[in-house]
Parts: sequence; structure tokens; C-alpha cells
Amino acid sequence: MKQIAASKQITVHVYFILIALFALVLRVVIATTYQNDFDLRPYNIPWAIAAAENPLNIYQNIQNLDYPPVFPMLLSLVGTFVKQAQMQQIWQLEMFWIKLIPVLSDILLMCIIYVLTVKHYQMEALFFAAFWAVNPSIIFNCAFWGQADVLLLLFIFLTFWCFWKQKPTVACVFFALGCLTKLQMAYFAPIVLCELFFHYHFKHWIKALGIGLMVGIAGWLPFMIASGSIFLPFDIYFGGFESYQFINLNAYNLYGIGENNWVPDSQKLFGITYAQISMIIMILLLVVFICVKYFYRQIPGAVHALFFINSIFMLTCRMHERYQLPALILALLCYLIQKDNRYLYLFLGICMITFFNQALLLFIMNFGGVFRNFFDNSQKYFSIVNLLFYGFHIWIYITEMKRSKRFRLKRTLFKKSSAIS
Repeated sequence: MKQIAASKQITVHVYFILIALFALVLRVVIATTYQNDFDLRPYNIPWAIAAAENPLNIYQNIQNLDYPPVFPMLLSLVGTFVKQAQMQQIWQLEMFWIKLIPVLSDILLMCIIYVLTVKHYQMEALFFAAFWAVNPSIIFNCAFWGQADVLLLLFIFLTFWCFWKQKPTVACVFFALGCLTKLQMAYFAPIVLCELFFHYHFKHWIKALGIGLMVGIAGWLPFMIASGSIFLPFDIYFGGFESYQFINLNAYNLYGIGENNWVPDSQKLFGITYAQISMIIMILLLVVFICVKYFYRQIPGAVHALFFINSIFMLTCRMHERYQLPALILALLCYLIQKDNRYLYLFLGICMITFFNQALLLFIMNFGGVFRNFFDNSQKYFSIVNLLFYGFHIWIYITEMKRSKRFRLKRTLFKKSSAIS
């Protein structure tokens, strides 16, 4: 029996290797043959070349660099090849090199999901590896667009997987690496802090927090020294956030229903600016989250993180078209942790929404024409669909609280019966 089980496991591993190779080839072919100048030409390509030439001085040499250091440093590995492809005027080669880091990050994420879950959920791990290989939203992000969001998703997955496995120090390290990758990771700071405060002894959470903070400082320190400014991280984080003071930036959310796309958030509604409304909503979400986390501590951190980040995307301003992608990986993680099919349906819904949100915008920027005429109406309709999915998500979150309450009641009754006996 043991030999049969071992043989079956080897077969599953072989299937996964074939799936991973297929996913890699598919992404490389698309990345090489699809020419995307949007974002890559004004941002990623100059960043890669400048970072390869003088990595520590990138924040002095690149005026529009508003990313933390991890992604620019990874781009520096391919910067020389990108420059050579430019000089040779071979755009296919240029696209291959500038999209290589996002593509490899996606394959790495798929491998990590499989390796971490195959022991517990063998067939599910293989299924999700196969689905991830053809996931249209992620393929569009890394292979068509060439964006770094998948690298952020990798650190989000590892952070909340480690919290589920009760490894707070490792979780904080991955959280710090995520913050060094993209500003959006900072949205998860309240969830990380509550996971530490509510579940671990003082000496444990202070150790985890301290190590995470040291990783963050170590990542920024060379660039702070080179720039001569200890405030460099704040300049990048807050500068990037303040660069887009608009109600909506092509996102399918609450503000996508009206005429709010690229409208300044200083516009007023009932005498209050949209920026102030957004801040009030953010504070309310934070208060709700802390209260729920305090009273329902049995709910895994990934479940809270999913609801929190999806609520921020759906209800607050300054959201870009790609800012819902973290909810995609968290919905998958919640399904793996909770074994609740509703998270699978939510995952598929977010996958569809984020695919259309990215694809239609990218085609507008690259081709214009009919796509530009179609986007305004599509944003309204898809925003309504996304709000329906969000309503479904609220229902899931409420039932999670009810389930946690029943679990706590059963545990209390069990303790009382054990004491009596």
C-alpha cells in the first residue's frame, strides 16, 4: 500500500511539472509576441536600464520611480539585456526581457502554492496548479501587461499561510518583503498587527514585529544612505499614494458606476469631498475589522484580510484597475484553509472581473478605437456585477462570524462538561 501511495504521489508531481512547464511556455510566448508600450515604455523599461547601470542611486536618477526597492532591483538583473534589445531594435526580445521577472514570479507563486498544499490537499493542489496555469487574469497581468502584481501576491499568500501555520516571525518577514515590493502591502498592516496582538504572547509578537521591522529597514538602508535621506521610504510610499488623487482610476468598484473615472477626489458630495468620504469609510472598515477580530478570534487571518482588502477596493477612492488582485490570491487561500466552496465561487468571480478590468484597459491603451468607446459602459456594468459579488462576500463574512460563535460555544460547553466529570 505504501508503494502504491508513493507511486501515486510521484505521478502527481510529474503532472505538476508538466503543468508548470506548460504555464511557463505559454507566458513566455505571449510575453514575447505581445508588444505593450503602456506602462512599460515610460516606467519599467527605463527603471530596468537605470537600475542595471547604477542600482543604489535609482531614486536620484529616476524621477518617476515610486516603487519600493525590490521590483527595481529585480529589473536591474535584466536591464542590460533590455538595453541591448533596444539598441538592436528587436522589440520581441525587449518584451521578453522586461516581462521575464513578472512571468517567473508567477511560476514561482504557482510552485509555492502547490508545494505548500499538496501534502494536505493532493488533488486540489494539482487542480489549482492547472487552473493557475491558464488563469486569464494572472496571464494578462504578467505576460500581456508585464506588471509586478504577481510578486506582491506571492508575499501576501506566504504571509497569511504562515499565520495559519502559527509561524508569526516568518509571516512578518514575508510581510516586510511585501512592503518592500509594493505600497499596497501596507493595507494589510492592521491585520498583521491584530494577528500578533490577539494570538501571541508579548515576547513572541514583539520578536516577530522586531524582525519584520529589521528586514524592512535593511531593505531600504542602502538606498537611504545613497540618497542621504532617512525619509526616503516615506517619500516613496506617501508620494506614490498622493500622486493619484482621483475618485476612480479605471477600477470596477462602487465609483465605477457613475461618471467618476479620473475625476479629482476633491469633488464634493453633499458638502463633503470624496477624499474625506473615502477616509471615513476606511476608518469605519478599520473599526469593524478590529471589533470582529477581537470577538471572533477563531476566524483565520486570511479570511479577515480578504474581506478587508476587498472592502477597501470596492468602497474607497484612488483604486486602480489592478488593486483587486490581492483578493484573488486570498480567496484561493481561504478556500484551502476553510474548505468552503463559496470561496471558490468568489475566487472565480474575482478572476473574471479582474481579467476584464485589465484586458479592456490594456487594449484601450494599445489599440484605442472600439475598445475606448466600449470601456465607459463596460466599467458601469462590470462595477455593478462586482458589487453583487461583494454583497455575496459580505454574506460569507457574516456566516463566518456565526460559525466562529458556534465553535466558541461548543468549546465552552466541552470545557464545562470536562470540569464536571
